[in-house]
Amino acid sequence: MAAFELEEYAKAEPLLAEAMSGALQPDVYVEAGVARAKCLGHLNMVQEGLGVADIMREGLPSEGEYFALRAAVYAAAGEVATAREEFAKARRLDRQVQPPPGI
Repeated sequence: MAAFELEEYAKAEPLLAEAMSGALQPDVYVEAGVARAKCLGHLNMVQEGLGVADIMREGLPSEGEYFALRAAVYAAAGEVATAREEFAKARRLDRQVQPPPGI
């Protein structure tokens, strides 16, 4: 998580993938998965990031959070129009979700 917080996405992504393959507490697993999905977006690996978001879907607090995560993956990759579409879905489902940076 330290590498993720420092925006060292190429370093953070494989470390997060490795951590997720181990025995993590459910809340830590979701936190790692969310960070990994965003890392993949920053690395322009959008489909992989969306795949991780799909895995995290059931662990997120709401369906709106799931679409907000998808929006974050797209936004990280610079796909702002698609990020806005995904975030609009998120807001329809959960008015409390916050927009990801970049949209």
